[in-house]
Amino acid sequence: RNWQMEYVSKNIETEFGYKSINFTDGLLTLGDIIFREDKYRITKNTFLNIQNNKSNSFSHEYRMKDSSGKLRWVYAFNRIIRNNYGIATHFHGYVYDITKRKTAEDSLANEKEKLQVTLNSIADAVITTDINGKIDFMNPVAEILTGWTNEEAQGESCKNIFRLIDANTKKQI
Repeated sequence: RNWQMEYVSKNIETEFGYKSINFTDGLLTLGDIIFREDKYRITKNTFLNIQNNKSNSFSHEYRMKDSSGKLRWVYAFNRIIRNNYGIATHFHGYVYDITKRKTAEDSLANEKEKLQVTLNSIADAVITTDINGKIDFMNPVAEILTGWTNEEAQGESCKNIFRLIDANTKKQI
């Protein structure tokens, strides 16, 4: 009820700057430190997992505030504890700081987006393949030159989509 906690390890002090006793005394709850925009999603995920009797454990990622108010990304793993009637009574779990990983993921996503914009804007045909010569990506110019869409060409052999002809011998390279 109200995200009240019965036990919080001392790690909360070193990792996030909160005194663990403030949680067990009821001065703070998990709900107080979960980022407001993530609370609904986490609450919904929690209740869906309680209702799903197939698994007694679940996890989610969300943002929470440390004691200075800074947002941190965390991975939370929870095990549902049920009484003899199968009713969820409480959880055991842990929270792990994944802020560095999320920052790296965001950075990679931004770089990928910039790369896609660049590749789509180049006036030359660009085709990328995997190590086996299967097409991963074609920009719009390559689509026009080959007559294939990027989606159609995905996984196809490059030699089937794009044929280079030797100007002198007129043979396929």
